[in-house]
Amino acid sequence: MNQSTRPDEPDDASLLRRYAEFEDGDALETLFRRHADFAYQTACRFLNNPSEAEDVVQAAFLRVMRDAKTYRGGAGVKVWIMKIVISACRTFVKSAVRRRRREQLRAEEDEWLTTSARPAQDGVAEEWIEGIRKALERLPPKYRMPIWLHHYEGMPYREVSRVLDVAEGSLRAQAKRGLAMLRAQLARTGLAVPSAMILPALRSLSLPPAPERLTRTLSALSRKPFSALPTESPSRPAPSARMLAVGAAGLAVAGGLAATVLIARSERSSAVPGADPAPRYEMLAYWSFDAPDATQGLHVTDGEWRHAPQSGWDGSGGMEIVSDLFQIVLPEFPRSVPIEISYRARPLLTPAFHRARETRGLDTVVFASWWPYRMRALFHGLGDLPPPFTGDTGPWQRKVNYATEDFVYMEIDGKPHSLLLQNPLPDSRLSLMGRGRFILDDLTVRAIAPENIPDLTRYIEALESVPPERREGTVALPQLAPGSAQKRVTATFYD
Repeated sequence: MNQSTRPDEPDDASLLRRYAEFEDGDALETLFRRHADFAYQTACRFLNNPSEAEDVVQAAFLRVMRDAKTYRGGAGVKVWIMKIVISACRTFVKSAVRRRRREQLRAEEDEWLTTSARPAQDGVAEEWIEGIRKALERLPPKYRMPIWLHHYEGMPYREVSRVLDVAEGSLRAQAKRGLAMLRAQLARTGLAVPSAMILPALRSLSLPPAPERLTRTLSALSRKPFSALPTESPSRPAPSARMLAVGAAGLAVAGGLAATVLIARSERSSAVPGADPAPRYEMLAYWSFDAPDATQGLHVTDGEWRHAPQSGWDGSGGMEIVSDLFQIVLPEFPRSVPIEISYRARPLLTPAFHRARETRGLDTVVFASWWPYRMRALFHGLGDLPPPFTGDTGPWQRKVNYATEDFVYMEIDGKPHSLLLQNPLPDSRLSLMGRGRFILDDLTVRAIAPENIPDLTRYIEALESVPPERREGTVALPQLAPGSAQKRVTATFYD
């Protein structure tokens, strides 16, 4: 949670002074890296939106640079920085029209989850922690932030009062009121969490550290001279990574030894007048999963996975999904071009999932999707049924998903499997969702040209053939040939 400074390292005030007096970029970068995680996590808690939190932290740290010469001590550099971060969060909320659709998005997610049974909880403590996390997200910031900063981050009330610019007595009252609201929300959801367990469970909540993309941007930002800084804060505090990254022509995402990530361009210039600027196949990211730390840039939002040596399709490492429902969010990629997401997957069935397949015909599948999203239509019966097997391990399959802002289409071993017509919401990210347990290997993301997407004309024409008055619920599409062992192709309309 809190970062501490080693005795042999300069303190925050010394680093800030070196930058203010000598424009020491190394000192400023050290200061930024020291507080980036805390600033990002606090902004995430305030805004409940990781993408917006990145923008706000960049705006806040720009202000730190502009105001470095005016710092006069007081409560300390950390408190001063966090006060700027909170101020930037409040400015963001006041100046932007916030999209408050979280309950709707949860309902859409729950609709997808109803297609299979939820896995049993490993223990009631995990259920409490998840329930408390959701309840905390629903609290207004004036109640959520005192709880987060004091009870999770461990900041004394006197420091929190300075960060939030609230009198200490009022702050204590807000924290007490927030905990009461938290208990009330838990009671309404039917989650019986003993009052004595709420604070210990709060301390078990966690957020990811600042994305590597953000820390790289802050590092580049720390090298800017005073003369290059904006003189005023922008109306929307969102100097994005694409604007600030030095020498980057596009979006770069986190990578490591086993996760090879290349810079992507949303479009290419051409020396030939009139040439098509759309890129051909261009790798954006690749994860081999050969090592335990080879998951950089991937964020698990539902379920659990673990590294499994020598389990990959070629005998190298793979990632074993160990929960029946699973979701990972991919790094943010440009939406201006189609994206191809390919990977290899091998099902691992538990006895309970075998029984579910036998009784309900439950499929085991890993597929890409925008999340959160607004579903328009979903095709059923395009692909083959899962290959039959009685043991615990099925065959390897190569899955390729083509994602645009209008649809996600998937092929398995070169054959059609599914087509989702969906519109991503403004803060959507591409995700991999799984139902059933798998070994996952060789995850690759590429930017492709529109002509490289398989021809989907027959599917769109089949939908358009349905009269508008019948575009509700599930309808048959007899003009489409179903997959082997499938009875028919249908489409479910959601609009």
